[in-house]
Amino acid sequence: LMSGPLFLGMSGVVTTLFGFIWVRSKRAPWEGYQLHPATIAFILIFIGAMIVLQLISFFLEVYGTTSMGPPIANTAHIVGIIVGALLGRFDIFAFHKATAR
Repeated sequence: LMSGPLFLGMSGVVTTLFGFIWVRSKRAPWEGYQLHPATIAFILIFIGAMIVLQLISFFLEVYGTTSMGPPIANTAHIVGIIVGALLGRFDIFAFHKATAR
């Protein structure tokens, strides 16, 4: 759905992993996933700012005023954290001591 020369990077993967680890740490704390509270705050503020920036840019482009889209893959960040959080809710990714080698 998204493409272009500015849609490349690992930050979308980082936000996906963050979403996954954040949800797994809440659903199954015994699995050992840990995030420092400052990391959680930073990422959530960053994602919130990206959502606001993306919405402003979208509405400015829709109404033809201007195109202020920054050269940042905001969609990768936003979708990344959502997909990571959804995957973290599935127990199929759970760590079981019986299967660990």
